[in-house]
Amino acid sequence: MMLYRTIFDNADDAIILWDYEPTTNKFTVLDVNLTACQRYGYSYEEFIGLDGSLLNTMESSINKKNDIHELNLKKHRVPELTHITKDGRLIPTESNAHQFILNGKIVVLSICRDISDRRKRER
Repeated sequence: MMLYRTIFDNADDAIILWDYEPTTNKFTVLDVNLTACQRYGYSYEEFIGLDGSLLNTMESSINKKNDIHELNLKKHRVPELTHITKDGRLIPTESNAHQFILNGKIVVLSICRDISDRRKRER
């Protein structure tokens, strides 16, 4: 477990493990790495149990319905979303999401890359 935590916390991208309830499409944070805490401004304790809707803008939430449908079908999806930090900053994000079963529960592992620089170059 210590090896997992060390690797997890040393990743440059924010990593979020979500509990996923497919009947309601509700996402709840099960675990995060240090990068996620630093990027989004939440302490580890604040992050655990956080409702996923608090990280997405309204635009991302509308598009999210299609992304969730595809995630349920293919078990993998890489959407571009706009995430919201605790202090309200917006972060363009590429979320590499994988759905799988962990300890009998459906979970989604999201590796979230800040694509702010990419968006600036595209303009």
